Amino acid sequence: MKGVNNSMKQHMSQNTKLLLITNTIRKIIDIFLGPFLTAYLFKIAVENIKIISIYNIFLYFAIAVIASIVGKLLKNKYEIQVFRIGIISKFIQLAILIILGENVVNYIWILAVIAGFSMETWSFPLNLFSSELVSNAKKKNYIVYKIVLTNLVKVLIPFFLGLIITIKNFETTTIIILILSLIQILLSFKIKIKKEKNNENKKLNIRTEINHIKSNRKLQRFYMIKFFKGMAYEGALDTTVTLLIIMSFNSNFSLGMITSILSLLAMLSSYTYKKMKSPKK
Repeated sequence: MKGVNNSMKQHMSQNTKLLLITNTIRKIIDIFLGPFLTAYLFKIAVENIKIISIYNIFLYFAIAVIASIVGKLLKNKYEIQVFRIGIISKFIQLAILIILGENVVNYIWILAVIAGFSMETWSFPLNLFSSELVSNAKKKNYIVYKIVLTNLVKVLIPFFLGLIITIKNFETTTIIILILSLIQILLSFKIKIKKEKNNENKKLNIRTEINHIKSNRKLQRFYMIKFFKGMAYEGALDTTVTLLIIMSFNSNFSLGMITSILSLLAMLSSYTYKKMKSPKK
């Protein structure tokens, strides 16, 4: 096992290492700005759930608009620049939380729009240039490390964030996350992409894509699944579970601990599925 790990490390390029580190930091930031931000907004809004609704409405609206704009305009040579803008905008979101403090509820739509902007300007170019950064020969190592690090973050970080917020406060924890975000920005400027003249991504044509979906029954079903998944899980269930935990236990530590336990159970479920699945089913 030790020999395998050493072999993986030897074959891992500088770009691959940087991509793994920036992705891991992003996962930590997203956990903090996920359930813990929801709990914080709920608290400072004196348990007024409308503030959570407003945040999510502007967030997902911004995601839809920015995704369309980036899809239409993004070209191969601008991918890394847009990626860095996505990282910097996340830093700005954290800075706004620190500067405004509890007054952030009065500017909640601005926070949500920046969050949506950051999400798409990060993930969209990353999906396009990650294959360029990591060669096919190194993809297996990259994927293994990415899965391991992501799972570790999901299990450990909620617990530690909940503990820090409980011992200190949300503001102090935000400063710690802000420092991590700054490190992520600095690392992103060390990522280098070799530009290829004849490798340019197609611009998104929404009308063409809609017509393509209309003529493809499998795509229609796929997008229907994604739509209802967004309504049932990503759009509502995550927030509902977070609010339920906060209202039941009234503690960020409990939120962190339960989130970590749920992540661990999700990992065990995935592992069980992998062992029990069959091609026919």
